[in-house]
Amino acid sequence: LQYHGRGDEYFISKLGTSIEPQVDIFWTGRNICSQELTAPEAARFTDSTNHRPLYWDNFPVNDAEMFNEMHLGYINGRDKELYKFSQGIISNCMEYCECSKIPLLTIADYLHNPLKYNHNASWDYAIKTVLGSLSEDFKPFAENLMTSCLKVSNSQMMCSTMSKAGQQILCGNNENALKMMGGYIDKINRTRELLKRNDIKLFRELKRWIEKFNCMCDAYNSCYEFLVTGSQTARKSAEKNLNKYISLPEVFADFCFQQTVSFVINLK
Repeated sequence: LQYHGRGDEYFISKLGTSIEPQVDIFWTGRNICSQELTAPEAARFTDSTNHRPLYWDNFPVNDAEMFNEMHLGYINGRDKELYKFSQGIISNCMEYCECSKIPLLTIADYLHNPLKYNHNASWDYAIKTVLGSLSEDFKPFAENLMTSCLKVSNSQMMCSTMSKAGQQILCGNNENALKMMGGYIDKINRTRELLKRNDIKLFRELKRWIEKFNCMCDAYNSCYEFLVTGSQTARKSAEKNLNKYISLPEVFADFCFQQTVSFVINLK
């Protein structure tokens, strides 16, 4: 059985040209979990099989080796003109029903109007649709779960803030650095309080990743205390929470988190 590849391999070509034209053929694209689905690839599939591909899109599914990932990001890498060359897209969901709603809303947005699809605006809308007035406080958590086979950038808010704060420290502007870090830490602490609510099904599904987020919050709070007071107890606490964070198997946040904490605890 072949369900991914270039689309002109012997088996799929032979199958396509041997079955009735009204029978659709599932295809996952170049790979099982394809980073891109392009119009030229769909056209090649059609030329070799006499069928337009019906894409079985393995996003946002997180089974098998992706078990420790949580795909809360947006659909990306799907050609704006794919609708002209394919039968459509069927998305393979995660086992987490509430969590799947966020990426699925962006997929619906793309399918509704692929020519005008804007992934950032779509993701914002999806979060607001699912969480309403709680959406802004949820984003500092959700932005750390964007990674998937689609290679979407992860933790943009955190990485931008900590990169700028690190530069300020290197330049001797500790006050500016603390102001930047403090503003971000206030945000994640508010998010942490929000995620304690057990009445929201989405948060119950996210329990494993929330535990890792809590380690991140503890590490950042300790780093901030160390920078303000010079407390060695705070430095050791930051190091302890970093090690705990690393030990947890769930995929969470960009590597800039580990870089930031390591940078701070190694300051003289």
